Amino acid sequence: MKNQFIYAFVSLFALGAVISSCSSNDDHSGLGSLAVGFQSKSVDLSGADQQKEIEIAFSESTLQAGTLELSYTTENVLYGEEEDFTTDPSGEEGTLKVPYQEGSQSTSFTLNKLKDALPGEEKSVTFTIIGVEGGDITPQGNTSVKVSFSESASLGSSIKPEVGGHNEPNQVYVSLKSENQTVVKRDAWDLGFYAGEEFRVTLNSSLKMFAGAIEATDIDAVKEEDFADLMPKMALLTSGSDQFVDDPAGDLSKTAIAAVSDQEAENKVYLINLGNKIGTEKPEVGSVAVDQSDPDEPEKGKRGWKKVRILKEGNDYILQYADLNDTNHKEVTIAKDQAYNFTFFSFEEENTVEVEPTKNDWDLNFTTYTNTLDLPGDYGGGKTAYGYSDYIAINNLAGVQVYEVSTDDFNYANFSRADVKESELSSDRTHIGDGWRNVFEQSASDDRFYVLKDAEGNFYKIEFTALVNEDGERGHPAFDYELLTE
Repeated sequence: MKNQFIYAFVSLFALGAVISSCSSNDDHSGLGSLAVGFQSKSVDLSGADQQKEIEIAFSESTLQAGTLELSYTTENVLYGEEEDFTTDPSGEEGTLKVPYQEGSQSTSFTLNKLKDALPGEEKSVTFTIIGVEGGDITPQGNTSVKVSFSESASLGSSIKPEVGGHNEPNQVYVSLKSENQTVVKRDAWDLGFYAGEEFRVTLNSSLKMFAGAIEATDIDAVKEEDFADLMPKMALLTSGSDQFVDDPAGDLSKTAIAAVSDQEAENKVYLINLGNKIGTEKPEVGSVAVDQSDPDEPEKGKRGWKKVRILKEGNDYILQYADLNDTNHKEVTIAKDQAYNFTFFSFEEENTVEVEPTKNDWDLNFTTYTNTLDLPGDYGGGKTAYGYSDYIAINNLAGVQVYEVSTDDFNYANFSRADVKESELSSDRTHIGDGWRNVFEQSASDDRFYVLKDAEGNFYKIEFTALVNEDGERGHPAFDYELLTE
């Protein structure tokens, strides 16, 4: 029964999915025309950038070269070298002719911003595909794109977070408002030091890290033998191991490392299991290899152990750390930065490192994740920590909330701001979690979509469209989203 239980969980999270909105077959006979549309519904050009490539995508590779004809309408901007903007190719005559090549899946044109918007000034230009010369191609989907010179929330887009394939080596932070992705290697950091009023420290959940205290306060006096009873308790599928990981839902009052106390004697020495190295093997199609694994030498895939003690000095953290048998620890002062949720520290770099964007500039985190689950009685009962791949966490600490909508109740395409039920919004960091994908069907779940409220109060609907790429390789999620307006 124990082996069957392990197999069930391994199977659940190791299977992959094959889904693609476009066929790889270039023979379009009998399939109707190709579709063409803008990659995004809107583009924000309010920042320092003075130039932007506007992407246009085809549903499949084009069979011949041709040209797209675009018109544009303006709001408080004029076209021209002495005015607000120009384009390449030229739009001086009121339309643009954008070429594309045979075998292309996309094309683009350049918009040059010559004058910035003043504070409070609304300036934009909207481009629309009005014609196609060459091939049987029909404008569909995002046939228009609004480029704003003044700051505005994205109207929606299609995004493929750069998770990195079947080893899922990256954590990807996505901002729906700006369409930006911030990509960070999962093993770039170990501990996160909270920047809010409380003094809390989190573990890198993507690596399956654990932390547990012993009754000691002198980090230099304890050795590996002092942690002997604690070590075997810090493992996946071990009853009670849930107490050594952070609360998956994101409740900072339930971190594995207790709140740092003003009373120095109350801050204990902690054993830190650094978790697993990022996988390097290529698994079967549809599976993942997020951790390094060697059945003959299991420890080769482990990142090892550290002992730490965390104190506070004013509004700063003091981190003491060492290898288990070291008799002299290292120490670093870590300051809070209110612009971020956390300041992150890497044992390898022995310094703070950049990870998350500023706290109001991301909504979704695509990552591997340590969650908890109930063990059946014949496997010891209780709760255990368990690792998930293809996981999505929300930025709950910045006020991001989300809820799930069943397609039995609403159609995604027709869902509007009036349909939003704000009372159902959840701040649970794991509310999307693994529910967005179906590993058995090798696809994104098509029976649900999500409504997200960002830190600024914007509402978006989100539909996940892919779990894998065209080759069936995991670690290639994709989703569409739209801003919901009153």
